[in-house]
Amino acid sequence: MAAWYPEMPNVHQRDQMKHLIFAFAEFYPCTHCAKDFAERLRISPPRVENRVELSMWLCQEHNEVNRKLGKEEFKCSIMNLDRRWRDGGDDNC
Repeated sequence: MAAWYPEMPNVHQRDQMKHLIFAFAEFYPCTHCAKDFAERLRISPPRVENRVELSMWLCQEHNEVNRKLGKEEFKCSIMNLDRRWRDGGDDNC
């Protein structure tokens, strides 16, 4: 979603993205994960100002989960994120 989020979203688009992210946390099927994500949203609210900010925020939040699970972190640069999610790169997170 972040890869194709607008470079200059309007107020409605920013609000809709926030609603989507908070709804995702509320309805995530794993209760433990949902509570953890809701806490993360309180600590680090979604950055929906533009495509780059949202992409970086999502990557950093994903890496927070990776750290907790002892998994390798993804290099959060917009170049890496675009290669993976916009341009169809084959590197894995």
